[in-house]
Amino acid sequence: MSRGHAFEIVALAILLNKGFEEIISDVSTLFLSKKTYHGNKDFGLDGVWFEDNGSTITLHVYQMKHSDKDLVTLKENELDKFIADTTNLFCDGNPAGKELNPKLEKYYQEYIDLTQSGRIIDLKMHFVFFGNKNMETDPVSKSKILNKDIAERYEQDLGFEIIDLNGLSRILRNYNATNIIRKEIEYSFSALKSNIATRSDPQAILSFTVQNVKAVNFRLSAYDLCKFLNYECEINGTIDTAFSTNIRGYLQYQKSVANLKIKETLTSDDAEYFSFLNNGITIIAEKVHLPAQPQAGSYPIQVKNPSIVNGLQTTNVIYDVFNESPESLEGVDVMIRLYEADDEQLVDKITDATNTQTPIDTRDKLSNKKFNSLTREFFKNKGIGYIHKRGESFLNRELRDLIYTVSNTIAIKFWYATYFERPELAKQNPGDIFERVLKSTMYETTEFGNLFSGDVDSPIYFQLYIASLLHKNVVDKRTTLEGKYKSERNYYIFSADELVCYTIYQLLKNDKLLEKIEDGFNDAYDQAIKVLSAVVEEEKQLKRMTQSRFNVNSFLRSSRSRYLVDTKLSIAESDLFELHDQLALKLE
Repeated sequence: MSRGHAFEIVALAILLNKGFEEIISDVSTLFLSKKTYHGNKDFGLDGVWFEDNGSTITLHVYQMKHSDKDLVTLKENELDKFIADTTNLFCDGNPAGKELNPKLEKYYQEYIDLTQSGRIIDLKMHFVFFGNKNMETDPVSKSKILNKDIAERYEQDLGFEIIDLNGLSRILRNYNATNIIRKEIEYSFSALKSNIATRSDPQAILSFTVQNVKAVNFRLSAYDLCKFLNYECEINGTIDTAFSTNIRGYLQYQKSVANLKIKETLTSDDAEYFSFLNNGITIIAEKVHLPAQPQAGSYPIQVKNPSIVNGLQTTNVIYDVFNESPESLEGVDVMIRLYEADDEQLVDKITDATNTQTPIDTRDKLSNKKFNSLTREFFKNKGIGYIHKRGESFLNRELRDLIYTVSNTIAIKFWYATYFERPELAKQNPGDIFERVLKSTMYETTEFGNLFSGDVDSPIYFQLYIASLLHKNVVDKRTTLEGKYKSERNYYIFSADELVCYTIYQLLKNDKLLEKIEDGFNDAYDQAIKVLSAVVEEEKQLKRMTQSRFNVNSFLRSSRSRYLVDTKLSIAESDLFELHDQLALKLE
């Protein structure tokens, strides 16, 4: 690729925490033509990504600006064009009927289908440039640069974000923090006494136990919280290690209405009421030691390895204000809920329960589960990199010596589409699949408990490998079709990876699929595409007869698509995991 195209892929990989292969196949608008990647007919857009959280869908649209020589400066006409192009396509419906390349056509058709199915889609635009958005003066020519003024003006709209090299570097540093092995921390918080209590009962803390879990509630000065963060930074080189591994995925927290309101309160005349206006911070520690009585009028609370599991945004904003204008925090207190707990399942439950307003990405909770490390070793022996932690594409040097990489989310998604035989659900709501897998790592009585418990003899490692291999081959085939793509001709193939993988799996699972998937894959792929084409055409005709509109993505998200494929192949659905014994033998 050119340096400009490479910058697009790397920046998108950083922003979306995905491997380069996944960015090229599923996010970037570049398409392969004559063995070269092009962005022709991409409407000026460089990346499109749908974030489906179940109740809401966010459409993320990206544009990149890069220069091989100098840093890029912000230009209002380029920002205005990006906004105009995006709204022209996704808000106005491409009124001029401009031709779209195969990648952008795929995203656009999915957007249309989701809209016509009644879903509400939030639009967020990201402008990423090879420069510094806070720069006001060119360091060489000394001429005035309007980057900072322009960025502040355009970012007043919460649906528009400008990301510079510093922003990308900050995210990479945060990724690095998620993989740092934290050095042991011992600290003493100073609980504030009540100013209305009696002398005999100062009421600094509320403490109690439930079975073996100790709980302490108290009021802490914002200064003391920042002193703890400074100490964390002194020991571990960053404050990010103070946050639970379950929520570190949100370290690159972005501007939001909540963050702006927190900062506004802290820097206003209402700052002293902050403890009334904020839900506070939840901390879990390995050890909590309480004083039996006040010590010289104060209440030190000794803790070992405290981790913040809720209140990430509050903590970050308080620390930002502390570094900008510490005097603003005078008289500001924050409520602390502190628990002494070392049971992993209980810690997960507390983290989930206290993060209802900003749900934690399931990928972050899954990343620390044992089955992932075993899968990584299995894949490594096959020459494949298995990415299950944020930033591994950049931080894991072992990956550079492997053939290619695959993320755990892709592996699990396509395992569900093939082995679990539900391609429509894999396409419809992968987030729900990850939640169910997460529960299975915690409770063996759940539907996948015997697979994801971390048992070394589980067949899941081999199943994930086969599913990933199927996906890789299907994506490679789809990519070669991009150069031959004609508008209105089989565009659904670019949206049907789940159903295509499922169909090939059904064709090969009784034909030595487990021994060598490459034997017969090409024939199976051709047959799968023929079946899919026939099924789609039949469904289109049925819709015409009933005077209904055919939505390819709605169709692929419905169980009817799988049912029609099964009918064409004259196969019956297998029992849930009929191949378990055979796979276990292969794995052994």
